Amino acid sequence: MEQFLEREHLYSRMILSVSKKIDKTSNEILYDFLKNALELTNCYAITLFSDEVGKSLFETDLIERHKISLYKEDIEGEIKEVIEKLENEYLNNPNIKKVLFPITEELIIQSKNNNKTKLSIIYIPIKDKNLIRDVILFFRLDNSFEEEEVNQIHFFCNSIGDIVRRIQTEEHLKIRDKILESASKCASILYTSQHWEYNIKEVLEILGNSINVSRTYIFRNKTLKNGEILTDQLYEWSAPGIKPQIDNITLQSFNYMKNGYKRWIHLLSNGNPIFGCVKNFPESEGKLLFEQDIVSIAIVPIFVFGDWWGLIGFDDCIKERQWSSAEIHALKIVADMIAIAIERQCKENLIKEKEKKLQAIEKLSSLGVMASGIAHEVNNPLTIISLATQYLSKYINEEEHSIKNITPFINKIQKNIIRIENLIKALKIFSRQETKHNLQPSNLDKIIEEAIEQTKQRIELQNIKLIYENDNKDLFVEAVPALLTQVFVNILTNSADAVEEVNSPEISIKVVLINSNIRIEIEDNGHGIPKEIQNKILEPFFTTKEVGKGTGLGLSLSKSIMDIHGGTLELDRDTEKTRFIVTMRKYERTKDAE
Repeated sequence: MEQFLEREHLYSRMILSVSKKIDKTSNEILYDFLKNALELTNCYAITLFSDEVGKSLFETDLIERHKISLYKEDIEGEIKEVIEKLENEYLNNPNIKKVLFPITEELIIQSKNNNKTKLSIIYIPIKDKNLIRDVILFFRLDNSFEEEEVNQIHFFCNSIGDIVRRIQTEEHLKIRDKILESASKCASILYTSQHWEYNIKEVLEILGNSINVSRTYIFRNKTLKNGEILTDQLYEWSAPGIKPQIDNITLQSFNYMKNGYKRWIHLLSNGNPIFGCVKNFPESEGKLLFEQDIVSIAIVPIFVFGDWWGLIGFDDCIKERQWSSAEIHALKIVADMIAIAIERQCKENLIKEKEKKLQAIEKLSSLGVMASGIAHEVNNPLTIISLATQYLSKYINEEEHSIKNITPFINKIQKNIIRIENLIKALKIFSRQETKHNLQPSNLDKIIEEAIEQTKQRIELQNIKLIYENDNKDLFVEAVPALLTQVFVNILTNSADAVEEVNSPEISIKVVLINSNIRIEIEDNGHGIPKEIQNKILEPFFTTKEVGKGTGLGLSLSKSIMDIHGGTLELDRDTEKTRFIVTMRKYERTKDAE
């Protein structure tokens, strides 16, 4: 009874001491507990079998279980070998008896010199919400465990287990929150990036620092024709002092099957993570991992459009790390975040490819229209030139000819050569081959008057009444005068064509100043432009004129010229008449300029 009370007192003090160690981590508390328990129970060895937080010990895969063993310094080698064998059998046997309550067991160990030693063992289950989270094995030589002592140890271990589990859970939740916080930052970086790969190294660094690991990296899979899956390391971040593996040739075109990682294919392709201490991994997997100095590892698959694309990995090269379910859940979110960035980029690339194809088709279509329009416009003057040269040849070969007979043909040739030259100039401007233009302060009234002068003969020939209203004849704009004049010439010519069959034809030009904006309205009293073609009227090579009478370049060229001047050319659709509106910014002259 006295011994019972003494143990009870020691165990209670130990529980109280542990509950006050708020400045220590769960691992530190656990190690202190095991070390003290070894002495308090007068055992030669103590072993903890545990899972990660959130699962029952018997629900975990073998590689998810881990053990912590402590031995007395004076334990004999033969006895230690027997205990280690028992530990490994328990750890690696999936069919081991489930410890739902304390179990005692005794073995007789016979040494090489035939001495016999009794080894007493008790299995203590550690519960957490009715789930067996841990099992602790106590090994004692010669002396058996009494029933009341077993019950004391059971209560003692579960009391400490409650404290350690609570602290572990808090630690893991803090880590999870830290991971999720960094994941949110990484998501923002990837979302604003033009390409996910541009910023992935920064993302890996943020994740590596937040999770406090040695390396973070991304692998991408590729499938051979025979169905074998290879993977390549694309990106990596390594903590200071940790040897990078990005240049490790073994990790390029890595064949899962041939290198003994068949298990990884099965787990990762089905969306399952792989994590744990490398020492507990199968030998075929552990060799390469140990070569990279990896102590603990977590691998999470990345799925893109439902297919296993690759993986993101986290190495700890410093300490054995037991990954909690909270951490793994957070790392899955990280993998999903990267997958979303990859999917978004794939979709954008697909859209861009489709746009390029559409643009190519449109260009080919436009090229066909353009070629047809140019061929027509060039062929007409060339035909005239050809006929003129034939007549010239005829006159020159005749004995009697005069300059008077030849001059009209020479004029026709020159006129049509100029016509071709103007067409080529217009095409150059339209195609933006001439993008450098020296804009200079120019009087708008003089430019419009010049356009009227150039179209005067046509206007007078058709008896068109031209009305020009401009109360601000001192307005200046930044322009290339010859080009801006051409805009007004093109619009006036179009207006003249529109009123050819109108009684009392009329064209009006009105200049209005609104603050610093200039609005020039050119209107005719023709029959107007049908609603169904108003959207096309400024498109290149679109014309309503008869074949041979228009190229469809005049208005589209004028629009391009206005772009050069930082202005606009638009068709006013709010009137039944045809009204084109040109807008420009007023040039503010300084006194020095004046």
